[in-house]
Order: sequence, then C-alpha cells, then structure tokens
Amino acid sequence: MIRYTIIFFLLTTDVSLKAQNVGIGTRTPHSSAILDIADTSRGLLIPRMTAAQRQAIVNPVQGLMVYQTDGSSGYYFFTGGQWQSLLKDDKEYLRMRNLYYISNL
Repeated sequence: MIRYTIIFFLLTTDVSLKAQNVGIGTRTPHSSAILDIADTSRGLLIPRMTAAQRQAIVNPVQGLMVYQTDGSSGYYFFTGGQWQSLLKDDKEYLRMRNLYYISNL
C-alpha cells in the first residue's frame, strides 16, 4: 500500500511541477502566458498607491507596474534603475486621449 501511495505522490507531484501557467476564468490558459485572465464584465486592477508608497518599495523588480494616485497620477513601471511614467508627458496623454475619442465616434 505504501508503495502505491509513493508512486501516486510522485506522479501527481510531477504533473504539478509541469504546470507553468495559470488561468483565471478559463480552464485552458494560453501556453505563451504565465497568467491568462478571461472575463467579459470585469477588468484587471493594478495596485494603487501614492508616490511616497511607490518610492518606498524595497528592491523593485524591472517591469513592476503600479498606479500612482496622487501628484502626477497614472501608471508607472520600474525600468531597473528608475520609475518611469507609462506616458512620457501630458502632450502624449492628450494625443492618446484624442485618438481614443476619435476611434469611438
């Protein structure tokens, strides 16, 4: 009996170690995605914080993204050396906003 238990444990452990992606709202996550989120009525909420909270993150990894709620609010990502706004300046934001409105007319 113990032999079968060990074999079962090894087989199920091996299967779980091969799982390289996670699906939320889907049973078949795309193989190229580490996380595949599927939903038609809700979105993804990136962590929200103040500029001080963002600056206080210890050892942020390159590519980390947050939404800053105060000051120059918006999406920020860590480049590996500094935090960078997703949009470079207000003019770029206005261009993006105008493109959005034009495409939705």
